[in-house]
Amino acid sequence: MDDFAQFYQAGGFFMHPIALCVVLGAGVMIERFIFLFFRFNINGGQFFNQVQKLVMANNIDRAIKLCNAADKAALARVMKAGLTRPTRARPTSPPPSKSRCSRSPRRSPSASR
Repeated sequence: MDDFAQFYQAGGFFMHPIALCVVLGAGVMIERFIFLFFRFNINGGQFFNQVQKLVMANNIDRAIKLCNAADKAALARVMKAGLTRPTRARPTSPPPSKSRCSRSPRRSPSASR
């Protein structure tokens, strides 16, 4: 512990902001861990199976309501976004034209002699 105190004192004034950043960063990490793994956590497999059964039975409205019930969970928000925005045809690029390039063909190095 004495080594750490000497190291901290040797660092000078700038060790105080660095230590503050470390404490704040650790606090944010702990808060995120608690919320992601305890408060906003749902059983993903079970939730997905329930939504899948409702969708297969063509009960899209009930599946959206189920997602609304667990709105704080990230999985529920993603599933709801997929259910509320049904498949849209993605714009496709036009097929490549069959016209030839306008520039002249390349010549081989031996042809220029």
